[in-house]
Amino acid sequence: GDGYTILQEYQAGTNPTDASDFPAPQEVYATGFVGQYFTGTEFDSFVYSQRDATVNFNWNSGSPSAELPRDRFSVRWQGWFTPPHNEGTRDYTFTTTTDDGVRLFLNGSTVIDQWKNQSPTSYNATASLEAGTPVAITMEYFEFGWGATAQLAITDAATGDAISTTNTVQHLALDSEFAESTLNDGIDDLYKLRYGLPLMQPSASRVLNDSGVTVLEAYQSGLHPYTLETVSEPESPVTSQPGGTGDASGSVTLSWTPPGTRVDGSSISLSEIDRYRINYGQDAANLTQTLEVPAGTTSTTVTGLAPGTWYFTIQVIDINGLSSEPSDPVEHQVN
Repeated sequence: GDGYTILQEYQAGTNPTDASDFPAPQEVYATGFVGQYFTGTEFDSFVYSQRDATVNFNWNSGSPSAELPRDRFSVRWQGWFTPPHNEGTRDYTFTTTTDDGVRLFLNGSTVIDQWKNQSPTSYNATASLEAGTPVAITMEYFEFGWGATAQLAITDAATGDAISTTNTVQHLALDSEFAESTLNDGIDDLYKLRYGLPLMQPSASRVLNDSGVTVLEAYQSGLHPYTLETVSEPESPVTSQPGGTGDASGSVTLSWTPPGTRVDGSSISLSEIDRYRINYGQDAANLTQTLEVPAGTTSTTVTGLAPGTWYFTIQVIDINGLSSEPSDPVEHQVN
């Protein structure tokens, strides 16, 4: 009854038949960066956070989403880069290309600082990194006017080979239910990522609102540091491949993670998602039954299922009615 599988309980050393004995919460990580999007060129007003698989954007004269202006916006991307070599140290070159300003930090130290209006321009910084030791990457960017470009590339300095950030960069998943504080400043990393704060820069004493409430005070009170609105509880994390857990009453609970990109690779914000469509049936090639759930939901229970094998897929539908292809089917046996 505690929501954990027998395998998860076995790995944690807890009793799978005792609902009061369950695994301690763990941080859940996902590939890519967390992008924090703001109006203004100095992170003036936080708008939203989302997963960005890579930092490789060319918005031309547009903006990242309908929620941001075409000019005068800023973005902060944060993630942990794990050098892919096997032993010792190796030099890696980090290259930013932006129109306009850019700052790049490694483990909180500034390695590129070109915070100015400019046409698309590239800058490099090289760092010697230990094998297997994660390094915090923070890239800050602002767009002032006209074109908007933001790109980050990592290469092996010795060979010039490009390093895939998709395979080497991770971030604390925004739907994780637990997080610690990298800076040990009393504010957990999940709160920082969700509400527009840097992980590696002190912010506890900063005031980001008109009421004089510090970030630490807002966090301790369960408030948004910019708007002072009450923030919701975290969603339950998805720590494994989405699947079903059912019981003899003929119900299955499905969980999923919202997408960060569209099928063409462009980003999609949570505000652009309208709903999810669950397709299900007992023939994997002919899922005739559907259930739609609203955006902001990351799990749902399908009831009224007869005993036997059931198959489920999910589709994402955006605010313009565009739909993704169904996911690969997930199979579950209802007893």
